[in-house]
Amino acid sequence: MIFPILRLTEIKVELLAQLYPAMILGLYWSRMSKCPAVICMLAGSLFVAVYVMLGIERFWWFQSGMYALALNLTLVVVSAAILRPSSNQDQQDTERFFAPFRNHADSKS
Repeated sequence: MIFPILRLTEIKVELLAQLYPAMILGLYWSRMSKCPAVICMLAGSLFVAVYVMLGIERFWWFQSGMYALALNLTLVVVSAAILRPSSNQDQQDTERFFAPFRNHADSKS
């Protein structure tokens, strides 16, 4: 009974790892936008899902989540280089993100 629970936990962690590149690169890389984030998360999650459906737990020494993460990172870098957001969209996103912080700082003054 404990082994199916352990396997489900592994699958959950493998799927959650696919969110990490989009989250971190979205915070710190100016070329990152919504489209590459969605592409990389879907590709990595689909990769993990296919491996789970095929019943492959490990390939060589690594679980499928590590290979999916490598695919995820590669796709996010390539797609962000190809699908660069327009400067207008980038400016709007920046304004929308910082607006609550500016309003809060203005109300304290």
